[in-house]
Amino acid sequence: GALHINNNIAGHSDAVANVDISDSTFDGNQAIYSASESTLAHGAAIYTTASSEVMTTEFNITDSLIKNNEADGNGGGLYINNSSDYTTVTVTNTTLDNNQADNGGALLLAGSNTLVVNRSTLSANEVSGSGAAIYVQSQGGNGTQSVLQVTNSTVVNNPSGYGAVTMSGAYGDGSFIKHSTFVGNDATSGGGAIVTNGVTTNEDFIISHTIVSANEGPWGQVCNLGEASHDFVLDHNFLSKDDQHANCRAFIADDSNIIGDDVNNPLDPMLNELALNGTTQTFYPQVNSPVVNAGDASITGEPDTDQTGTDRISRGVIDIGAVEYINQSPSSVSGLDLSLIHISEPTRPY
Repeated sequence: GALHINNNIAGHSDAVANVDISDSTFDGNQAIYSASESTLAHGAAIYTTASSEVMTTEFNITDSLIKNNEADGNGGGLYINNSSDYTTVTVTNTTLDNNQADNGGALLLAGSNTLVVNRSTLSANEVSGSGAAIYVQSQGGNGTQSVLQVTNSTVVNNPSGYGAVTMSGAYGDGSFIKHSTFVGNDATSGGGAIVTNGVTTNEDFIISHTIVSANEGPWGQVCNLGEASHDFVLDHNFLSKDDQHANCRAFIADDSNIIGDDVNNPLDPMLNELALNGTTQTFYPQVNSPVVNAGDASITGEPDTDQTGTDRISRGVIDIGAVEYINQSPSSVSGLDLSLIHISEPTRPY
C-alpha cells in the first residue's frame, strides 16, 4: 500500500500506536500480488496490521479522499487487520470512490475491532466477493467481536458479489446503520445493499432512519443470512420494496417503516441527483419526498448534524436518510480540495 504500518515491535508489549490521517488524498495506488510477499496484495492505499505486542487503539481518517486504488487481494482503499488487540477505526467526512479489490472494495476491517463511519460517501467501489463499500470480517482473536456503526453516510453504486456493506463472523453488540442512504448497489449473488452472517452475543442489528432504494441482488436489498442468531430490527426506514429472500431471516419492522409491498413497482424516495452538498456527494430530498418529516418525532440521541454538517432536525421532525430537507450546504469548505472529488463508474472487469 501507499501507507504501510506494521506494528510488530518485539519487546514492547505495552506500546500504543495511534494513527490520525486528515486532509489527505490517496489516489491511484496499487497493491500487487507477489508469491513471496502475499500480504502486499492488500490495502492499496492504506495497509496496517498489528501483532500481540503492540496495541493500536485508535485509527482516525478525517476530511480525506481515497479513490482509484486497486488491490489484487482485499481492501482496495483501506485494509486494517488487528486480531490481537482492540482498535476503533473512525472514518469521518471522507469520500471513498472507485476503489477495487476481491473483498472490501473501499475498506476491509479484519480482527476484533470497531468501525465507525460518519458523514462519509462510499461510491462506485467494486469487488467480486463481499463488501464493495465495507467488509467487516470478525475473527474474535482477543475474545471480543467486531462492531460496525454507520451514521449520516451515503453508499451508492457499489457493485459486488455479496453486498455493498457486509459483516461476516462473530460480531458484537452495538452494531447499527442509522441516518444513512443506500442507493443503486447491485450484487450478483447476495443482497444488494446490506448483508450479514454469523452470530452476535446478545443484541440485534439495528437499521434506523435509513433509505434503502434501487439496490438489486438475488437475495434482495438487505439479507441477514438464515444461520445468524440475531435479527435485523428496522425503525423508521424507507425501503423501496420488500424483496426478502428465503435464505435470509425475516427482518423485524413495525409500522414506523415505509416499505413498498410490490417488488415490480417499488416506491420512489424522490431524491435529487447525486451532487456535492457540503464536502461529500449526497442525495438531497425533493420537496414532496416521502422521507421528509417521516422520522421519529420523539427521537432522542440523534446526531447533531446530517451528512452535510448542518442541523439534523431543521423543521421540527427528523427526516429519513443522510440529508435533511431544507438544510443548506456550508458556505465554505476547509481541508479538502473539492475539485478532486468525482464519482466514477467502476472500471474493473470481472
